Amino acid sequence: HAFTVTPMIQDGTGANGINTAMTDDDGRFRVAGLDPGRIALNVSAPGYATWREEPRDLDVGVQHYDVRLAALRSIELRLLGPDGKPYQRNVAARFKGPAGEAVWIQQGMGASSAIWMSNGVAKGVELPTEPLQVAFDLRDGEPPLTFDLDLERDPSEVFQFRGERVLAAPVP
Repeated sequence: HAFTVTPMIQDGTGANGINTAMTDDDGRFRVAGLDPGRIALNVSAPGYATWREEPRDLDVGVQHYDVRLAALRSIELRLLGPDGKPYQRNVAARFKGPAGEAVWIQQGMGASSAIWMSNGVAKGVELPTEPLQVAFDLRDGEPPLTFDLDLERDPSEVFQFRGERVLAAPVP
């Protein structure tokens, strides 16, 4: 497997990353030459969801990270209204992993913590194969609609969720 490890150095000017591409059949990596300080770590590999850790303060010496990459799955999401038809407005969907952490979704050359669903549908969403929670923000001033989504156990390609809110005219 080809892994890319990116230590993100957090300082007063923001986060600066250094991509270090490496291959190791055992999945082990070593990043040397970093000064002590606040570091966030990102690990990625083709076909897997990017693993991210919140910044932490590192001292001089060896630091250990327990990194588990989950395979990606491409799915379609549908948010249906009480009438069983897709919501006819744009909806933001955000995902959380098993430990409550935000799940980042690859989109083109970057990643985002949310996807926009056009008229309640999103196709080709690449998500990690693990139990997740999805929260749909209907942009109606109410709390998001939250559902469990178990991509580890459910082999479906299309996931439909039904919201029980009747919405007023779309918000511009």
